[in-house]
Amino acid sequence: MTNVSKAHISIIITAFNEERDLPVLLASLASLRGDPAFEIIVVDNGSTDGTANRAWVGGAKVVSIERSKVGAGRNAGVKASRGSILAFLDADVIATEQWIASIRALADHARESVITGDVYDIVEQPSWIERHWFGSLYARGAQSYLNGGNLIIARADFAKVGGFDEDMVSGEDVEFCMRAADAGIRVSPDRNLRVLHQGYPSTAKQFINREAWHGRSDFASMRSFLASPVAITAAMFAVLHLTLFVGVLGQYWMLADLSAVGIGFLCLASAVWKWRRAGLTSRLVNAGVFYLYFTGRAVGGAREVIHQAKRHFGTEVPLSL
Repeated sequence: MTNVSKAHISIIITAFNEERDLPVLLASLASLRGDPAFEIIVVDNGSTDGTANRAWVGGAKVVSIERSKVGAGRNAGVKASRGSILAFLDADVIATEQWIASIRALADHARESVITGDVYDIVEQPSWIERHWFGSLYARGAQSYLNGGNLIIARADFAKVGGFDEDMVSGEDVEFCMRAADAGIRVSPDRNLRVLHQGYPSTAKQFINREAWHGRSDFASMRSFLASPVAITAAMFAVLHLTLFVGVLGQYWMLADLSAVGIGFLCLASAVWKWRRAGLTSRLVNAGVFYLYFTGRAVGGAREVIHQAKRHFGTEVPLSL
């Protein structure tokens, strides 16, 4: 690991219609404004509200681009930046005092060949989904990737990786970290780099919609599907619901019962495995949340399959091939 003294840090924030949350983030970064070691850049990703004005009022440099995928927005921010260290934040997070102190420490003694940051933390008054699902993330153990909304990397390492994939709808941060690992750049989370996430879903509908969006990239190709255990499980989840429906409709009760048991097993086993370091209550509650999770992932997969079919066959998808 190489150390770089007195680095200049560019904080790059991508934003699309974030006039509500962005000012809160910029206020949390206020102590860094005017510090010559830092610059704050907001990439206005084709917003139709007052995001750009809010960014300007908040003291940020504004880069406006046409509506693009998030990877393209982050790359555009890098092109407009001058820092030797790049700190990516999403517009709907809040930087904690710990994050500010840690980022100042990086400016004095930055690290190369490392991706650092942390998973999102929950707000002070979370919903039940935020408390049990997202609040238990720290009990999961080691992370193989970091969310692009709180990711810090040396500019030289970013160039070595080749930037974010500009074609991916979601999952570009996971893919980025995978390429970084191949290039010998390790993921090293730092619990002191805490940010609070204002954008976590607080209702079942919001949670399903979130996972539908996140799950689309896993179904973009057969290769990405086979490489994703989550996508495969979501497909199994969808098939089990189909057989359950057929069983009930045709009064094949054994088939229906087996399908229902299979659905329950998928959700419970997934919760026990993913939250194995969490308490029993969180695991049981998250077995129910996993039902919403797989529902969202299956919906996202269906949307992506339809999208890919339309791309290949035009606006009308043939009923048979």
